[in-house]
Amino acid sequence: LYSRILTIRTRLVRYDPSVAAKYRLGLAWMFYGAAAFYQGRKDDAMTGFTESIDTLEPILPAGYEDTMTRLIWAYMNRATVFNRTNYSRKSLVDTQKAIDIFNEYAPRELRRYSLEMALVFMNRASVMVDLGEYVSGALLLRKACVILRKRFKAEPDIQNQVLLSTALMQLANSQAAMGDLKHSHALNMEARELMVDLIENKGYNDIENRLAIALHNDAEVSLELNRPENGLKLLDKAIQLVEKMKLAGRRDIDHLMPHALHTQACIYHRLGKFMSALSSIESSMKEYRKLLGDTEEKAWLPDIAKMKIIKGDILFDFGKKEEAKKTLQE
Repeated sequence: LYSRILTIRTRLVRYDPSVAAKYRLGLAWMFYGAAAFYQGRKDDAMTGFTESIDTLEPILPAGYEDTMTRLIWAYMNRATVFNRTNYSRKSLVDTQKAIDIFNEYAPRELRRYSLEMALVFMNRASVMVDLGEYVSGALLLRKACVILRKRFKAEPDIQNQVLLSTALMQLANSQAAMGDLKHSHALNMEARELMVDLIENKGYNDIENRLAIALHNDAEVSLELNRPENGLKLLDKAIQLVEKMKLAGRRDIDHLMPHALHTQACIYHRLGKFMSALSSIESSMKEYRKLLGDTEEKAWLPDIAKMKIIKGDILFDFGKKEEAKKTLQE
């Protein structure tokens, strides 16, 4: 459908090369890119977003309707595609371009509360964290949190609450990576409170997967803060939530269970509960093998090997040195 719309829009621009016609063509290209992206056709998505940028950018100075906002979205969407295809530096170039456009063309009153800028900051920060640039990523996430707090205070709707909780969780992860564990724990608690409120009081269950991730991440922080018992409580909640989502038929959370069981095994190991640790690590390996069988994705093999290493360490500390040696050899 979008391909047919594009054909019509392209022909119309030939006969009517006005700003309005080019604007509509730019939107058509962006919607085509978005549809392709959700279908997993990344090359077509890249083409769609690039054509949208090339069409909208020349008419930006005309100030037609919301060209600035649409162009920022086009750059941000293309940045996402770059990041998903391992072109992280190109992703950073596009997010910086989105910021530059906003700074040059956005009205002053929009700059404090712009949803687009908060999302650009979050997008750019995610790439920076993946590249190990935790300080720069954290600075951007703080800016995003400032904007989203103001938006949520002015209008406490579901969208603003979801975005604020997500930004807080991302910032918590950055702080943990930099070793600021107490700050990370505080941010994670705030994020979790917002997510629980969304689920229990507003009926927004789509956030359950992020809540499970936040619980798991905070459990890891608790382990580093030498609070293993608290970590186990958080993991129990995370595992129960993942099981609930699996029963409901969600398929985007399969990777969460083996991660949670792995962390649970590490905590039991720290507490000297070797049998419980072995049970958890065996369950984690079982989940990873299931993922390997379901997806035929060999990227899970290093995770299975890592679980065997941890199992070997547990067996060694449990006094079963021969079994540990055999497991490590595997």
